[in-house]
Amino acid sequence: DSDFEALLDRISVLSGESKQPLREKKRGNESSEPALGQQQFEAKIQKEISGLLCKPSMNEFTKTFLQKIHPTSDQVSAASLNRTSEQTAQLIIADWWRPNEPLEMIIKLTDVTQSHFRTLRDRGEAPGATDILWRSLTRLLGYLATIAVSRDWVEKNQNNANPYFDIPLERLAGIEIASARLAEIPASLDLTSDGDVRPPHSLVVQEADVMSRETYVPETGWRTKETIEQIEVTIYAHVWPDQARKVRLSHVDRQDLNETLKIAREDSEGGRNYWVAVAKNHISHPLLNPAVIAGLNENLDHLPIIHFGQGENDPVLIVPEGTLIARIRHFLSLI
Repeated sequence: DSDFEALLDRISVLSGESKQPLREKKRGNESSEPALGQQQFEAKIQKEISGLLCKPSMNEFTKTFLQKIHPTSDQVSAASLNRTSEQTAQLIIADWWRPNEPLEMIIKLTDVTQSHFRTLRDRGEAPGATDILWRSLTRLLGYLATIAVSRDWVEKNQNNANPYFDIPLERLAGIEIASARLAEIPASLDLTSDGDVRPPHSLVVQEADVMSRETYVPETGWRTKETIEQIEVTIYAHVWPDQARKVRLSHVDRQDLNETLKIAREDSEGGRNYWVAVAKNHISHPLLNPAVIAGLNENLDHLPIIHFGQGENDPVLIVPEGTLIARIRHFLSLI
């Protein structure tokens, strides 16, 4: 049985209720296409990286990268004269690509970016956070971060049947990296004003966000239907913060929200990986309640539900979580 089925078993024993069979459903992190194997995923990343390096807006950066890899001027000149942009990108990837050493790849990207930005600033052309160049570079970083996710962990979690993901990591940035790898998209990470690395589209639902007289009864606990409705309203407001907050979602609202979550993740130019998370040590949280999880997954099956926090001996990353985040922070602070 899955972890989720085991949870239902325990609740059934306590309540005396019989367990209803789980429906096999596609979850939010799963593509409509079959999951790629590790080699195919790495090939996809290399293709994406090559495409980014070949963009006209990346032309000068790509030359800087080539100079860092082949510092002899004759080699760079020959490469510039005799190679297409695609061949130049492949030359860079051939020397740079180390899928078992993602930190070294991020360090190299940081070094090249820092050098290139220094040149731009010397010319009075300081890059901005909304520039195409910076968006392309952060997308490169997002792909590199996903390489740090353990292949064994990915295989195990892409094939389980739970309507939620158990990600034993501590930081939201780490959760985004693992979630993005499962979705086979680049991680989306920003640097906050206080220096924290955070995913811009994630949502950590607090108990206070959904607790009311309608959703929680002290004597009996969370009321499933009302709690699910309130969580849906909270998610809707997170996706569309400028709209007036709804009291509850209609059937059409749910359809709209669910499809928007799917479209956002599939956007090839600037994907947004929306997910909702709760720390596993918040034992009274409604998103740890199997009935609430199942009901929310039934209505919004393109919304990944994530339980996070240390506690299991199930390594998610092939490098230390804190070290990876520190390197990502260093890169994001370059702008």
